[in-house]
Amino acid sequence: MDDGLIQKTLARSLGDRFGSFATAEPPDSIGPLEAFESILYSLQKRDLIRVLEMIQAFSTILSPRLALHSLVKKITEILEVSHCSMILLDREDETGTVAISHEDPDFEGVTISLGDYPEILRSLQTGKITVVENPSADPLMHSLKKDQMSRIKDVSIMVLPLVFQELVFGVLLIRKQMSEEGFTIREVRICQLLVRIVLSALQRMYSAGLPDRPVAEESQEAGPRSAQVSRRRSDLHEELFLAGPIGVLLLDKEDRIREANPRAIDLLGIERERLLSLCFSDIVPDAWIERIRRMRKVSAPRGEGLSRYNFPYQTPAGHKRALSVERHSLPGAGEHTLIFFRDAIKEKQMQEHLQRQAEELTTTNLRLREARADLLNRNEELLATNERLDEINRTKTHFLAVATHEIRTPLNIIMGYNRFLLQEKTGELNPEQKRILDESVQSCERLLNIVNEMLDFSRIESGQLKLQNQQSDVLGLLRRVYRQMKLIADREEIELMLDVPDAPVLIIHDPDRVEQVLVNLISNAIKFTPSGGVITLSARERARNGSGFLEIAISDNGVGLSPSMMGKIFKDYQPFLSQEAGPSHPKGAGLGLAISKKIVEAHGGRIWAESKKGEGATFLFTLPFPLSGHVSDERNLSA
Repeated sequence: MDDGLIQKTLARSLGDRFGSFATAEPPDSIGPLEAFESILYSLQKRDLIRVLEMIQAFSTILSPRLALHSLVKKITEILEVSHCSMILLDREDETGTVAISHEDPDFEGVTISLGDYPEILRSLQTGKITVVENPSADPLMHSLKKDQMSRIKDVSIMVLPLVFQELVFGVLLIRKQMSEEGFTIREVRICQLLVRIVLSALQRMYSAGLPDRPVAEESQEAGPRSAQVSRRRSDLHEELFLAGPIGVLLLDKEDRIREANPRAIDLLGIERERLLSLCFSDIVPDAWIERIRRMRKVSAPRGEGLSRYNFPYQTPAGHKRALSVERHSLPGAGEHTLIFFRDAIKEKQMQEHLQRQAEELTTTNLRLREARADLLNRNEELLATNERLDEINRTKTHFLAVATHEIRTPLNIIMGYNRFLLQEKTGELNPEQKRILDESVQSCERLLNIVNEMLDFSRIESGQLKLQNQQSDVLGLLRRVYRQMKLIADREEIELMLDVPDAPVLIIHDPDRVEQVLVNLISNAIKFTPSGGVITLSARERARNGSGFLEIAISDNGVGLSPSMMGKIFKDYQPFLSQEAGPSHPKGAGLGLAISKKIVEAHGGRIWAESKKGEGATFLFTLPFPLSGHVSDERNLSA
């Protein structure tokens, strides 16, 4: 990708924030360097030198493309990783565009689906670094398919979010071959610092509107451009060194101090003008360094001083300090030397803090691994338990189907013989014999109803009960059921009323199953309602959200249902009638309402109850129909 494509992709990723990014408003929008103090304190000399080299390289780069390439290249060198890419995100399309790829330049410009990269989605959602040590065992990656997992086989993954004004507009995707320790804290901190530096440099490049050419190509140009490059170098120098938490001295080949940052002045307690007139030996005497060398039994390499050591120091004002010093010669820079000063006490505190953090992270990671392993074991146990329960349920359903079917035949024979005897075709019966036979027939009928319920339920559970749908008048079915159930209600001295429209309502349904629901609900209402009570069977057309349905209600003014029963009346095997209606009514299997619920839902409707204890109950269910295809007289539909 060239600079133009990178700018377009970056603008799409940042959206309305790109204007602020490209004009560097506000200048510290990427975050102050002080936030990286702990990172700088934790780096070794070799890492500091690499950061310095990167800063020096950026001071001569005027191309965003080259800057991003430098970042990716530097990270692959320092971390020795196999893959490093910068991906700019498009939230609206849920995609990402590969801006820079170290692994294969041909990937640059390729669009990826974020759904295939859950590690990137995690950083996009949280704004934090995501580390996946073992993709095959990490639950975060379980959504990937087998072929998608092959791209990350035997690697560890780290995703660093690129953030501007609290918006994640891109990520740095890094992969390395799996090792026992995965990504170290040092590697994570180096990446954080390098990302911050390159984003800051990139922001300044856009704000200056510089073309896609390095400074070397413009060596013949003079004037404003050279001054612009100098300011850029000066800005970067000031940002990393003058505003940093580490003291820096620049020495010439005679070890005279030529430059000092504010932190070095503060640590040494010497004014800048005075400090720039001194030699380094005025601060740390050669005799003192020789004494350290003798104690360590280290010889002097080519006459140079020690490269790293700690020493006690007292400022001119009398403040005592413990300073840590590192020397580094700059090749090709006029034999200049950099001296890095750190507060050894603060450095030790910082190291102890980082060590505690590392130990806490290790402990947390171990606990998470143990919890993950425990969850996986429990999941396997639950799967095995579910399989056993499914098998038991299938066995139970099969047993119910066979047992109830086998019971019905002898039960029908017993009931048939009793009815035959009641007809007195074999001889006259006395009143006591008639009473006994009559109670026997009633008991057989109740037992047969229970057997039929269990058979229906077993068929529904096994998926063998199919609806025999047809288009017919539902209100005609309601009137027929009303006439049948009124005989039973009259016998119990209960008034059963019918309130339905005159015009037919044609709905596709299974008449036998809907009749089963109606008989069940009305029978329950009769059992709940004492003598002298009233039960009403009603039906009304309704409409909601562009769909029509017939709402059928069975209301009574009986004993009602308690709140504890309302939540479980439609569950399997809930013989609530024996508890709520009293001992005078027969007990059932508790499947009637469960079967009714399944039948109604199979028609695409729903069933529910409304009741207050002592104030009666209303059971309602719906049968849907499309408004455009419904055949009935015109009438107002209430919502």
